[in-house]
Amino acid sequence: MFACRLDHCPPGLFLAGDCLGFKSEYRNERGTCEAYVVSSGEFFWGGAKNAEEREALMVTPVEITDASALRLVSIESE
Repeated sequence: MFACRLDHCPPGLFLAGDCLGFKSEYRNERGTCEAYVVSSGEFFWGGAKNAEEREALMVTPVEITDASALRLVSIESE
């Protein structure tokens, strides 16, 4: 595993501390990368106070090579 800046991280899953995030291949109108918290869908900030700090956050890319590593969650219908 290796760490890199969020703005240099390849698109896909990443870890930032205990947060699992997802970085898309897209950038917003200001040119900063779009990244989200997997569990909530919220925009990922990772404790940064501004976009420049956020882009510089160190994250670890995650590669899932086997779907058996995933845990499926049953959601009861209402």
